[in-house]
Amino acid sequence: MRFAVKKKARINPDSGSALLEESFAPLVNGAEENSVRPSRIEKPILRTRFYFIVAFIALSAFVLLARTLYIAVLNQKSYQKLYSASHSKTQWILAPRGLIKDTNGHVLAYNAPGKNENEFSRQYPDGPFLSDILGYIGRVDSQTLDADASYLPFDLVGKDGVERQYESSLRGTYGRIDKPVTAEGSMRKTALKTDPKPGNTVVLNIDATIQKALTQFLEEKVKETKSPGGAAIMLDPRNGNVISLVTTPRYDNNNMTPSVFEDSGRPLFNRAIAGEYPPGSSIKPFMASAVLKEHVISPDTIINDRGKITIPSFFDPAVSWTFHSWKALGLVNMRRALALSSNIYFYTVGGGHDAIKGLGIGRIIDYFGRFGFGKASAIDLPGATNGFIPSPAWKKDTFHENWFIGDTYNTSVGQGYVRLTPIQLASATESIANGGTIFAPQVVNHIEDQKGDVIESPIHQIAYHIDMAPQDLAVVREGMRMAVTDGTVKRLSSLPHAVAAKTGSAQAGTNRSAHGWVTLFAPYENPEFVLTVLVENGGGGEQAAVPVAKKFLEWYWGEYKKTS
Repeated sequence: MRFAVKKKARINPDSGSALLEESFAPLVNGAEENSVRPSRIEKPILRTRFYFIVAFIALSAFVLLARTLYIAVLNQKSYQKLYSASHSKTQWILAPRGLIKDTNGHVLAYNAPGKNENEFSRQYPDGPFLSDILGYIGRVDSQTLDADASYLPFDLVGKDGVERQYESSLRGTYGRIDKPVTAEGSMRKTALKTDPKPGNTVVLNIDATIQKALTQFLEEKVKETKSPGGAAIMLDPRNGNVISLVTTPRYDNNNMTPSVFEDSGRPLFNRAIAGEYPPGSSIKPFMASAVLKEHVISPDTIINDRGKITIPSFFDPAVSWTFHSWKALGLVNMRRALALSSNIYFYTVGGGHDAIKGLGIGRIIDYFGRFGFGKASAIDLPGATNGFIPSPAWKKDTFHENWFIGDTYNTSVGQGYVRLTPIQLASATESIANGGTIFAPQVVNHIEDQKGDVIESPIHQIAYHIDMAPQDLAVVREGMRMAVTDGTVKRLSSLPHAVAAKTGSAQAGTNRSAHGWVTLFAPYENPEFVLTVLVENGGGGEQAAVPVAKKFLEWYWGEYKKTS
């Protein structure tokens, strides 16, 4: 079939109709709808659009070029001013670190001029006597820089002790000099300066004079007994203030050379808050408190201390186990058991024997926790450790062994797996002295600004409180007082004021001398301080720790009180 095809159709510009493809002519002339040829776009439309696009691009390029010339040439001066105003070179000015003073205003840490104008060196006038309390400063590490954007790479920060604990108060705020930089890179003469703000002054509860004396008496005994070290702590039981905190060996924080960190004697190790030792019999006042609180026996109940206690094996009645005391003491009640340090008495009230059931390990763990044992001290110094109170579950997991009554006996007298830090024992002794309260030990008394105004005073926080009946507490206090008048601490009976005390001689393993402990409070009727002394591997408490306490208290109530 053939079709007639119209070659072109004229367009009426006013008709609004579009050009028709040649291929659509069959439809116009009534041809079949299915007969359609390949289509093509009319050429006049392509040319029009092409010219329009070219014109648009040319115009845009012209506008962009004109604007660039305006910025680069015509408006150059104004942009140079803007650049100079927003670019400057900053010179940082170190802030003087705050002072540290003792309770009497004696300066313990200050800044001396360094080699360069914008440097200082930290000076500690009393050096090793307070190094474990004050700590030292050193270059900021990468972890601190990543965590806190306010530090700069050349910063000196507190690394231990008060310097570290109170870093935010001591560090101050940088000053700066901002010098505008021209477009050519040269600095202008005019500069904007912000003065640095010095750090605040931190005032301690520590008495530097007492600290030096207690250190001297402790180190004399450590040297005499060839002990590897020791610790001594003096607290105020009325508020938890730390009057003195001694650990030995010690280091000089004015001279932090590599040898200090490599010393095998571990002078950086703070035995007072991080050393963990079996407390021995010094734990007995707290056992006695638990026994009275739980009504295990009356304080007047008599137990016959024959120097040993024998119990049949749980698995085989034909087999028996014998646990020895340091001495057969005869008939003792609670007061006398504390005064003479009867192990047999505390084996019995702790683990039970014959008709006396005893506390049992569960209640012992509970009450030790109430006195803060097994938990790090809340003292405001870094590095305090937990100590350790064992449990049947721990023994099973660690040694795959059951818990036996012998384990409870050892725990009852502060032996076996039990470990305390000196600060834990000192804090617990507070509760006997003041009626049941254990304060968080507080090294810092307050913080002052540059004018000397107090801007922060730490609140005396109560860490634990043991709710004991006054008559029960009186029994424990009387037992500790009897230890001085007629017991294991008679050496202290000649002092000018009444003292209540308890010693401890803790086994420290084969071929090593015992750890010697004494913990006390005084004056007995109205306690003003607690004193706890440890001589590591120095021998029994009566031989090693008590002489240190006696010399110190003679000095304290003598020379010190006369001059202070």
